Amino acid sequence: MSGFDKTRVVGVSDEELDEYTCGICLQVFVNPVVTQCCQQSYCSECINGWLSDNNTCPNDRKSLSREGVGPAPRVLVNLLNKMKVKCDFYLKGCESVVKMCELLQHLDYCDYSERQKCKTCELPIDGNTQHNCIDNLLIQNQSLRNDNQRLEAEVNKLSMNRVISLARKDLDNVEVRSQTRMSSSEVNLCIETSQEAIGIDKSRVVGVSDEELNEFLCGICLAVVVHPMVTQCCQQCYCRECIHSWLSNSNTCPNDRKRLYREDVCPAPRLVTNLLNKMQVKCEFYDKGCESVVKMCELTQHIDYCDYNERQKCKTCHSSDLLIKNQSLCDEIEKLKADYKKLSMKGVIETARNNLDDYQVIYQINISSSKLDLCIKRAKEAISCCDTYTDITSHIFNAFNTRKRFSKRWHCIAFAGTGDKSRVVGVSVEELDEYTCGICLQVFVNPVVTQCCQQTYCSECIYGWLSDHNTCPNDRKKLSREGVGPAPRFVINLLNNMKCMEGVIESARKDLDNCTVKSRTNLSSSEVELCIERSKEAIRRCNSFSDISAHIHNVFNDNRGVWAIKQWHCNAFSKHGGESLVSPKQYCRLVFGLLRIEIFSTAKN
Repeated sequence: MSGFDKTRVVGVSDEELDEYTCGICLQVFVNPVVTQCCQQSYCSECINGWLSDNNTCPNDRKSLSREGVGPAPRVLVNLLNKMKVKCDFYLKGCESVVKMCELLQHLDYCDYSERQKCKTCELPIDGNTQHNCIDNLLIQNQSLRNDNQRLEAEVNKLSMNRVISLARKDLDNVEVRSQTRMSSSEVNLCIETSQEAIGIDKSRVVGVSDEELNEFLCGICLAVVVHPMVTQCCQQCYCRECIHSWLSNSNTCPNDRKRLYREDVCPAPRLVTNLLNKMQVKCEFYDKGCESVVKMCELTQHIDYCDYNERQKCKTCHSSDLLIKNQSLCDEIEKLKADYKKLSMKGVIETARNNLDDYQVIYQINISSSKLDLCIKRAKEAISCCDTYTDITSHIFNAFNTRKRFSKRWHCIAFAGTGDKSRVVGVSVEELDEYTCGICLQVFVNPVVTQCCQQTYCSECIYGWLSDHNTCPNDRKKLSREGVGPAPRFVINLLNNMKCMEGVIESARKDLDNCTVKSRTNLSSSEVELCIERSKEAIRRCNSFSDISAHIHNVFNDNRGVWAIKQWHCNAFSKHGGESLVSPKQYCRLVFGLLRIEIFSTAKN
């Protein structure tokens, strides 16, 4: 077993810990590596042991060799190093909890270790004899002296032989070097090769601790990275200009000194870029008096019009024509965005129009066949004449509620099925934007990533795009199917952990017998039991929050006797969703799994 026992990790939930679990030893990673075929992470020792007996990936069973295994991303290694774990000897009584990166140092001096080191001389303590620091240091010192003399003799011999060998080859190429001062050309060369900080100075970043900021420093200019790039050999992050300048004079990595060329440097993952763009930084001219603090992605725009910038762009005079053109372009962009969104809806609606006679009634509750036929007729009519979801719903809503023979208030919802944002539960709109496909504008389904700009799309969307285009929809660079690869495992896991409406209802169906009454007011035990019974019935029959709410609403308001005195209502949503907007006199809140149901009453009009 190569990894850390999960029970030794402190302060991390089991669900989070699953993301850091090796698929072979089923323990927390030690020296993690990643397979290129499926982006799955394993302990280095585990995957090497596997590949000594197999030639396929343990996850997707594709062909895999040691060359197809690379180092884990730097962010994963850093997150593991910051985890707090119990000592190896916690079963013997050691109560220490240290960071994983400090564990080896702790074990050297742990009082419960059989190979404990002395804290004074840092040499191993022999448990059978009394430790004497001076005697042990003298023995080690003499041993080091002997090793040092031997190595010096070998180095001198090798360096001497190499110098003489080179001299013999160049006996006829004697060069007399001057001992005067350096020439102007040599001085200029020294000036050009001196590296100036290209990134953003750490002191300008606001609201981020030094420890967190160290994760975003360029290894060359030692400032916060600008246009981050990642090396394939060690996954280290650098400013684009810094690493390109370095590689123009060297062909090795500045971090691990391995062979490195421009082709081996690629843009940083989208996650890193987004985190950098959201950082708050001071203006470039803060030392001149500018007090503005803006997001890094908005910094260039701010500097152009900063009052402390000597090259500030004029906001009114000579650029007035440009402003008019700019406003025109902005309006055109907004129009294009609206048309683009409409086109994505248009594709769904166009499909519906082509299949008007091939409809399917998924379920119906308390609706007669004549009313069902009327629903189908009005829906076909709306699809035929409307071009947006909103127009379709408004058309059907008006068609039903303007007819006096319908005694109830009717409602309608229309949307695309797969990947619709409205189905995702417990995620803010801002967070959801990170998981939105740039083509269909919905949540990713089977996500893939373009190599040119690291943008993520639904696989069906991008392959459909590439059947008609040969450029990337984001940066317009050349793009083919070969330039599209699978999304990182990290993204797929985050998507899989999202709860959709169907998942919430499914969890409720599994926990029908484990109903929890969270709160109730002015309802008797028998009334609460009836609420639970009707809720279970709705959960079994309905497949959306709105249908569950409508079912319970109709059951209560169609009853006679005590229930007819009040007007009853119902809300159904995720356990972690919104709150009730009313303060009724009679109220009951029920929880089934991840589903919350609120039944309440208001006075009849």
